[in-house]
Amino acid sequence: EIGLDYYWDKEQGLKNEQKEFFVKQIQLANKHQKPIVVHMREASFDTLEILKKVKPTCGGIMHCYSGSAELTKEFMDLDMLISLAGPVTFLNAKTPKEVAQIVPLDKLLIETDAPYLAPHPHRGKSNEPGYLYLIAEEIAKIKNVPLEEVKNKTTQNFKRLFNLQ
Repeated sequence: EIGLDYYWDKEQGLKNEQKEFFVKQIQLANKHQKPIVVHMREASFDTLEILKKVKPTCGGIMHCYSGSAELTKEFMDLDMLISLAGPVTFLNAKTPKEVAQIVPLDKLLIETDAPYLAPHPHRGKSNEPGYLYLIAEEIAKIKNVPLEEVKNKTTQNFKRLFNLQ
């Protein structure tokens, strides 16, 4: 997992250092023909700018995606899968639900991000892999598709990205 996290690093010098390392890590992944898993926290625009300049040649995952619905298509255009986690189930979560609606099933992954971001009704408690079904159920409801379709397609997407077919 590589990327930018500005939640704690507010100082521009620290942000610049993160950006330098992010570029080097993408280049290393490209050199070894590996997909990337991108951590992005309060750094949507810088993350997108870097991915456009140093395109990951084997695609990747936008881990626990928290970006806007407007930017989602731009990440998908860079061959990035959008991975949704517990926040898509939160009752007041407008943006994750919008993202779930617009991401095609062939560009979608689901994850827990355990022990963080437990889905509703476990919000605020420790998350665990066994709660993954709650995320899949919510996405199926949002997209108005059968739960099995979400489960099967997200599994296929993961296997395709990591050549596990």
